[in-house]
Amino acid sequence: MRVVVLSGGDCDERRASVACGGEPRSPRHHLSLWWNASSVGGASFSPAQSLLVLGYVAAVVLAQIAIVGALYLLLRRSTCWRPIIALLMAILLATNCLLLLLIHYHHFSTLSQAYQYVVFIALIIAFFCLASLILENGLVRCWGLGIASLLLLSSLLPSVPGGDLFSLLRHPPADSSLRFRSVTFARKPNIYFLGLDALTPEPIAKDHLHISQVHYADALRGNGFRTFRNSFADRVGTKNFYNSLLALDVRAWDSLPVHEQHKFYNGERPGVLFEVFRGNGYKIQTMYMNPFFGGSKGKYIDAYKVSNGRDICTHVLAFSSEYAFLGLCHAQMQPWLKGWNVSEGLQALGWDPEWRHFKFNQMERAARDAARSAGPWVTVAHTLAPAHVRVGYDHAKEADRIEYRQTFIEREKIAADLIAAWVAFLKREDPGAILLVYGDHGFWLSNSQAFDELTTEEERRFFVLDRHAISLSVWPKHVCSEVFDEEERRGYVTMTLVARALIRCLGNGRDPLPAMADYRPPYEGAKPFGDYRYE
Repeated sequence: MRVVVLSGGDCDERRASVACGGEPRSPRHHLSLWWNASSVGGASFSPAQSLLVLGYVAAVVLAQIAIVGALYLLLRRSTCWRPIIALLMAILLATNCLLLLLIHYHHFSTLSQAYQYVVFIALIIAFFCLASLILENGLVRCWGLGIASLLLLSSLLPSVPGGDLFSLLRHPPADSSLRFRSVTFARKPNIYFLGLDALTPEPIAKDHLHISQVHYADALRGNGFRTFRNSFADRVGTKNFYNSLLALDVRAWDSLPVHEQHKFYNGERPGVLFEVFRGNGYKIQTMYMNPFFGGSKGKYIDAYKVSNGRDICTHVLAFSSEYAFLGLCHAQMQPWLKGWNVSEGLQALGWDPEWRHFKFNQMERAARDAARSAGPWVTVAHTLAPAHVRVGYDHAKEADRIEYRQTFIEREKIAADLIAAWVAFLKREDPGAILLVYGDHGFWLSNSQAFDELTTEEERRFFVLDRHAISLSVWPKHVCSEVFDEEERRGYVTMTLVARALIRCLGNGRDPLPAMADYRPPYEGAKPFGDYRYE
């Protein structure tokens, strides 16, 4: 991929090679290659945790093999030993597969138990036929080797659809480019982007959750922010939101191969937003509590502040922690794993197991270092407060609605405190800075729905507002007021539109990208964002 800078009529190309040195491996979402030794010592997890997981799963499989072997020794003189052994093997194999399906594919985990039982029974039948075939025909003479091979196969089968086996192969270079015009800034304040997970606009929060007060909205008003009306996230899902923002040209980002779309935040690929600031002498730092955005820093940013390791059980918590790694992350095992759950690296970076958010004092340290250094900085940070619904949430269930409402009421106060702390920090350390505070997406109450399955316009409107409507504010409220006033006359704003307006404010009205006439959600049949206004 390349970034092309257009200056007047001339074109100066700056290329970003796809294969530059050793390409870091991003954290896997599926964690399906349990048996792959390359996971030990990877960038995502500490070697100790990887060894723990591999050792534990190996022990469970060996125990399964021992049980089958012991039963074989007891029944080998019986005339009916083959179907009994085949059934036991089928149950063990099907159980392994089911647990992997539950943690790898969150859509499977949201199906009703009846469907999951049907799948489980179908797996038992399939494995029973396979085991019977092997035992009856003597295709495998070494029972231990045959059973181990089948168990191993059952654990790897769900890995293949997830694509992790193929991620070991290096992707070919992508023939794509991001084009923009160079912009020269008239002034260069430090810029801070602070993302708060699922920071939803006050009217939507009150309407969808039936609450009377939103503390973070009060904190924005009380601390002198300008809050944009009818604000939307161009693309949703935390990685999609940030990487499309940094690419800035959303349509160009949409056209990138999937494996290229998520390499902007950690600086593996040059995005238009950062390149405009870098062209004006800015240094860039991004931060998050773990390597969710990438295993290591790329060459297109100056600092990537994350923890040294990632907690494995916490990573799968959002999927199905009760089943992760054959029960390794089950709550009843947590006392035994307490010493492993939070590594020193995570503690040093401020990972809070209870609230799951990035502590302010850790972000403040990095921001303070930037504020006191020579030259301007752009700082991008994201934190998990208030946070969206859990995977498996069903908006049709009253218990789920009550549970998330209470969770939001507790965590949105953390977001309010964080906003106030940032303003106090900037007033003290960097009073000339500009701070943008925003959500990366909405509550995600429509977790169990797909846009193309919705039949009424009311349902589609709820879906878009639930996922794309975000709270978006800038501090101090009077900064770039003329440019932002002009932007709001459209009747709505998106995160990329506000970022471009900020560039125009600093760059004497010059926009790095040509105007786009149509901003809309990325769903077939969706209307432009302007048709989903809520204020």
